[in-house]
Amino acid sequence: EIKYMGGNSDTKYGIYAETVDAAADEGLIIESSSIHDNYNGVHLATSTGVLLSGNIIFGNTNDGVLIQNSSSSTLYRNVIASSTLYNIELANGDSNRVVNNTIATSSDDGIFLDSNSSSNLIQNNIVSNHTGASKEGIDDDGSSNTIRFNFFFNHKLCQLFECYFRLPS
Repeated sequence: EIKYMGGNSDTKYGIYAETVDAAADEGLIIESSSIHDNYNGVHLATSTGVLLSGNIIFGNTNDGVLIQNSSSSTLYRNVIASSTLYNIELANGDSNRVVNNTIATSSDDGIFLDSNSSSNLIQNNIVSNHTGASKEGIDDDGSSNTIRFNFFFNHKLCQLFECYFRLPS
């Protein structure tokens, strides 16, 4: 269990990994952990090939998981909930996979892909309870991302507009 890593500061992470390089036989697997009450639960910076699997990540002041300037990492079978900002944020993230996760309850979008994120796969996730004004379950501002077979419920935008699922072409 990793929890409450000190004061509410943008340098207090549950887990922070920088420049992990799978191509150089480095690796990082974060598995079966409870990570909560930090600034960011997990922050991956300039890393490749990281695996987060089977974790419970909740109650973080900023993001549950921040993948920044990183590629080819996988988030699989995690429960990520109750973050103040995004439950999952991909900032300049490419070729990452977010698959079979439960993403619930944040003050902002459940999963956010910024304009510099591309070629990511967001698939088979359950995304719920992102009900702030103009908030979305998945907000894709990037390019060439594949978003398919996700299940959405209890979103403010779903109540105002017809919700849709992107199916593969």
